[in-house]
Amino acid sequence: MSEQYPNYEDVFKAADNRYDSLPYRRTGRSGLDLPAFSLGLWQKFGADYAYDTQRDIILHAFDLGISAIDNANRYGPPHRAA
Repeated sequence: MSEQYPNYEDVFKAADNRYDSLPYRRTGRSGLDLPAFSLGLWQKFGADYAYDTQRDIILHAFDLGISAIDNANRYGPPHRAA
């Protein structure tokens, strides 16, 4: 690959035990297991942080076992809306 786009494996190698550090919980009736913690991205990763800082936060969270990333920009209708 080119210098601009290095091989992904050279950029980041997740720890082999990354999923052992967090408790998982079953959600609803789907049977889906999600980590007890997730990384919320909206309103925290705007222009306030450099790209490298944003990437480092996401990769560090992933390495700690956080595999659920929430990037929703809102939840449900606005206050007092039917």
